[in-house]
Amino acid sequence: MVFALQIDMTVDIGDLLRLSGRTRHGKNRLREHGSVVEVIHLRLHESKFCVNHKDGDSWRWIDIPEDEHMEWEIIDKNDKNHIATFN
Repeated sequence: MVFALQIDMTVDIGDLLRLSGRTRHGKNRLREHGSVVEVIHLRLHESKFCVNHKDGDSWRWIDIPEDEHMEWEIIDKNDKNHIATFN
């Protein structure tokens, strides 16, 4: 059996994202740490990226294409550090 992962997005180190909570856990984390985050690390082989919250000193991994606890959108693109395109 072969599984194909179809993702239409580009995520770069340094991009700013706005998170929104999907679950009670996600909403509580955003109340504690804020919703604006910066992408700081990519793990392409695991289909995830790490973000650092701009308010406070916390970080989290986001699974792509769909995270259990968070939805996200790009609010500021950092094109100078282009690392990976997920297609």
